[in-house]
Amino acid sequence: MLILSLASNVWPQQGQAHETVLELKVDAADVVVRGTVLAVQDHEAVTVKVLETIKRENRSSIEFTDVTSTDSNSKEQAYNNWRTAGAEFLWFLRKPSTERSASYSLLASWIDVIPLLRDIRPLTPAPYNPIFPPAYVTAELQVLSNPDEILAVVRKAASHRATKIGDCVVSSIAPGCAVGVPYRMLVRPGDGNVQYLHMPVDDRMETLCLRMIQHPGELWTMPAANSSGAYGVPDLEKPTLVREQGVRCLRSFRSEANIKLLKTIAKEKPSASSPNYRGPRFDSAAAAAEALKSWGIVVR
Repeated sequence: MLILSLASNVWPQQGQAHETVLELKVDAADVVVRGTVLAVQDHEAVTVKVLETIKRENRSSIEFTDVTSTDSNSKEQAYNNWRTAGAEFLWFLRKPSTERSASYSLLASWIDVIPLLRDIRPLTPAPYNPIFPPAYVTAELQVLSNPDEILAVVRKAASHRATKIGDCVVSSIAPGCAVGVPYRMLVRPGDGNVQYLHMPVDDRMETLCLRMIQHPGELWTMPAANSSGAYGVPDLEKPTLVREQGVRCLRSFRSEANIKLLKTIAKEKPSASSPNYRGPRFDSAAAAAEALKSWGIVVR
């Protein structure tokens, strides 16, 4: 048996929001399994029947302890509902990083538990039923709610072997590296035109950086992760917003090709702007010059 702790605290936050792409959930976990709740004992002891081991060695079952102190009766009710329904989940488990949790073999939080069914809310009592988001975003900015599609991305991520590792220059409050994206690309956005997706700092992130620079319009035409109309940006501002964030993203991947690209962008003339727009202005040329300067390169 493996012992782990399950905590729960993913309520909406003020300010710019940060979300983790599916691929980073896999990278950040030491163990990833697909399974159902097999047994629940004394509010805390939960055993999961492993149906598939996606990352790390095979196990027939995983036992964990939920150490969250809030409303243990509701949590036990949720686990029993999930067990009775035979609901399948993806469980993302991590080794403890602090001495306080050293008595547990593995840790997880409900933000890293993904239900593999269309709607978990009827099986999850309040206040826990809003915890699970209605969709998940991938490193390619796909917005997925279909369990089969989510499972396919997670399996692919578990077998991914990075061809390039970057050096994240953005301080983060979550694993991986933060990439600025438009408000529409987060499932649960916060305040502001730019929100943040956390990515694995490898070739998948660099591919997104370049996509944002070379094809910024795609982020405004692809399916959105939320249906809110807040923080609308005039059409003339949209490409510059995305390109500036792409340039800032590329700063984590120094190479001769990227230096050449940023030098070209740094010499670009300012693009046309909406005369009556009172929101924040974006400048990909200035961002490129800033990135080059951080690499010790001066644009003349």
